[in-house]
Amino acid sequence: MKINIAVCDDEEIIRKQMSNIIIDYFSQKNIQIKLWEFEDGHSLLNACNQFNFSFIFLDIDLGKHNGVEVAKKIRDAQSHPINIIFVTNYIEYQSKVFSIHTFDYLLKPITKNSIFNVLDDLMFWYNSESNTSKERITFKTINGLITIYIDDLLYFEYNNRRIDIVTKKCTYHMYDKIKALIPKMSQYNFISPHAAYVINMQEISQYIKSENKIIMTNEKIIPVSQLKAKKFKSEYIKFINKTWELKQ
Repeated sequence: MKINIAVCDDEEIIRKQMSNIIIDYFSQKNIQIKLWEFEDGHSLLNACNQFNFSFIFLDIDLGKHNGVEVAKKIRDAQSHPINIIFVTNYIEYQSKVFSIHTFDYLLKPITKNSIFNVLDDLMFWYNSESNTSKERITFKTINGLITIYIDDLLYFEYNNRRIDIVTKKCTYHMYDKIKALIPKMSQYNFISPHAAYVINMQEISQYIKSENKIIMTNEKIIPVSQLKAKKFKSEYIKFINKTWELKQ
């Protein structure tokens, strides 16, 4: 099955440069793609009504059209998930583009390395889409809405009047309360061993009962409060037993 990719930039040199790098990436991996080039947002929008694009590399400054507005129209009209990667000269657009579920944000001048890196991430998500057992959840962060795979979440930490959402690749920040996260995340095997944390039990590397502490897979040490120690131990044992049963 081919991957459909769109590259939209009003500068032909940059458009061709991006296209050639993308083609090179997939050629090296022996993956078939079909790539379209567009010089304006209107042409891209029309194409979105005819083709199902998996990835769109979209310039923000498109002359008469604003890339952010084009992306919003694509989001409103889409009937399937589309990963949009903005390409621009201006870092100040970052907060705006993440508010519309942007996959990533590339600053010009683009490089082969920067596009290869984002394509690595895109392919990880693309391949994960075929696994229906993987669940995702959306959070309203300081920089806008983000959607994360549950499997990628390590823990939530209350820190300096905000909550850090720590994933395997990066950390996001949002304003919320740990107490509000506990019922929301418990269905995904998350638990609160301490008033400042909600953690993914799947990502516990070691639980040291004698020292009342947990070591996560990223080597973060998380304390277990005396108040929550008994419940945590009970729930963690249940989780471990359930995990082993599923493996049998």
